[in-house]
Amino acid sequence: MDWNIIEYSEEYRERVINFWIEICVQEFNFNDWHDDIKKMDNHTYKDDNGNFWIAINDRDEVIGTIALKNMGEEKGCLKSLYVKKEQRKNGIAKELFNRFMEFAILSGYKKIELDTYQSFEHAIRFYKKNDFIIREQIDDKYIMERNI
Repeated sequence: MDWNIIEYSEEYRERVINFWIEICVQEFNFNDWHDDIKKMDNHTYKDDNGNFWIAINDRDEVIGTIALKNMGEEKGCLKSLYVKKEQRKNGIAKELFNRFMEFAILSGYKKIELDTYQSFEHAIRFYKKNDFIIREQIDDKYIMERNI
């Protein structure tokens, strides 16, 4: 394994932003996300019983991300699960998700929800494989959830 999962720190801020732009804007053409991504304040995920992890390769480049946001009432929100295109199918998403779930369970969460888009077909398959169900569809967005 030429990659590792670590908790986010501010030293990775620009690398994470550039990574998200590469995936969301350049790969999936969510061009209107560009400015919001540039303003992301990622350390806030760690506030209020949440967290944020990144996968880095042996050159210290960001190749994956996942975050947990506390929604209150023992509910968490899975945010920003992305893996670099060339690194998909290498188990990175699964390891990021395992780290996420371990933290969520130890932190007392009972339910996890997320939103994703129809165009993220690989992500939808991944979430379904990990016991998420589609609770609601709003235009091209799916709201998914699972109990812990």
